[in-house]
Amino acid sequence: MNPLSEQQLIEQLKRQTLRQYERNLNRDLSQQLGYEVLLRNVPTALDELASQLLEKVQQNELSLASLEMLLDGYTAEFLTVVLQKHRTSCALSNFPQEHNPAGEYLQRVIEAAEASWYRFSQQLQAL
Repeated sequence: MNPLSEQQLIEQLKRQTLRQYERNLNRDLSQQLGYEVLLRNVPTALDELASQLLEKVQQNELSLASLEMLLDGYTAEFLTVVLQKHRTSCALSNFPQEHNPAGEYLQRVIEAAEASWYRFSQQLQAL
């Protein structure tokens, strides 16, 4: 079996991140934790992705140059997909703030996502 290219590896990790977000969301909803699930689970998913990417860089499976290029704009891409899922979720329709996040709450989510990537960039610079 051929090893994955850097782009394939990153795309695979991105898909895993979205699946992990969905599992965390489903877990929260099954436990009736419908408050701030977006704020709680977006940074968690991004932190998990960052950890996996950092490990791949340390194992020389990914170069820093390709990592930066392939992840450019990923936070916005991830948030777009997650927000679309929230807006079309029947389960989340019982939680208006989660079903159609906006305003200050959405800004807090964006800031948490950006903080997640900032921590990741700091870890990369430390290598």
